Amino acid sequence: MSELDRVDESQEILDFSKEAYNTVFTYPLRDEYHYRIAKTGFDDLRETILYVMLFSTPLKEIELISHENGGKRVCYSRGEDNSTGSGNLRILVINERESADDSITNETKNHILYYSDGVLTLVAGFGDDRRFKVFSDKLPRIFADFPLIGAEAFPFPVIINSRTFKVNEPRSGITLVDNENSPDAIYNKRLITSAVAICEIY
Repeated sequence: MSELDRVDESQEILDFSKEAYNTVFTYPLRDEYHYRIAKTGFDDLRETILYVMLFSTPLKEIELISHENGGKRVCYSRGEDNSTGSGNLRILVINERESADDSITNETKNHILYYSDGVLTLVAGFGDDRRFKVFSDKLPRIFADFPLIGAEAFPFPVIINSRTFKVNEPRSGITLVDNENSPDAIYNKRLITSAVAICEIY
């Protein structure tokens, strides 16, 4: 609480810019244990970042800086989001730019094919060659705007996102048990059944 009080008492920010990076997370890594935890989180973020940006539309650009690789930077920015002309199917482009020592070393356009009806979003990725990408075994298949770490083995061919999923307490999955006394399971099963029907159409 004392830190919040200090923030309240601090001076007004006069040089604020809406276009600038205004949120920065910096973590001191005191020992090998903390380094391994940070590396796991960083790797998980790299795995899921395209989909987090798709589901969290206010995120326009994210830059990751790895000091372990000499300050290598990877910047992800939201590109065009166009209709395919087929119902609720759209394609979002997320540009990925790698740089080191202030020079660009690689640029990639990530194409994300997705269906969204306002409640459910189903996602498949494909490359410039118009071939579908195979999802990594480390990528959770269920999102509630953010990944449910632990849902990597969910047997579904696309990623399913719904902010209305009834997730379990550690945010590692959703309940789908056959129990008519579980309103969460009944609701989640209804969403999954809808997702299967959508996949069959498209």
